[in-house]
Amino acid sequence: MKVPTALVGARVERTAFDHQVRLSLGALDPDEGYRLDAELALETPFLFRDAVGEWHELGPGTGVSLAPVLALFGQSLTAVDVHDHGALVIDFQDGAGLWIGPDPQFVSWRLTGHGVEPITVGPGGEDNWELCRILRAVVRGDPPSPPGRAGLDEVGKARLRCCGARVPSTR
Repeated sequence: MKVPTALVGARVERTAFDHQVRLSLGALDPDEGYRLDAELALETPFLFRDAVGEWHELGPGTGVSLAPVLALFGQSLTAVDVHDHGALVIDFQDGAGLWIGPDPQFVSWRLTGHGVEPITVGPGGEDNWELCRILRAVVRGDPPSPPGRAGLDEVGKARLRCCGARVPSTR
């Protein structure tokens, strides 16, 4: 499955709460209008990091306890990754973040809409996330590093470790 990197640069245009937590995401292309019009639905408990770095354990259908998520309105996504068997990790421009792992019994999250491939992480999670394979190849040196980059930064190395890759020492 492909990591939904098309979400990077998208903006949270709406938040909605019921038995799901839904984020409507949009991104404009200057020449063509919307390049992305998607919805991310969180259906099981998740972790939310607010802009000051405090973590909150939240769950759909819990009413006012979801108030910290309202701060995502208007924020742009700066990074998206999927770890292990479908743990979605999102970082936002103000320092906030989301983490939702796979659930053993239920669908944990789904992504639908224009400009993204639909993804559903079902019970037990999903395997074969493409970004992890790409990162491992970069560490092995298979593709050349992008111009101006000698290798992975510390964030890239940390993401590789989450994918189960061995990161060579730079010392």
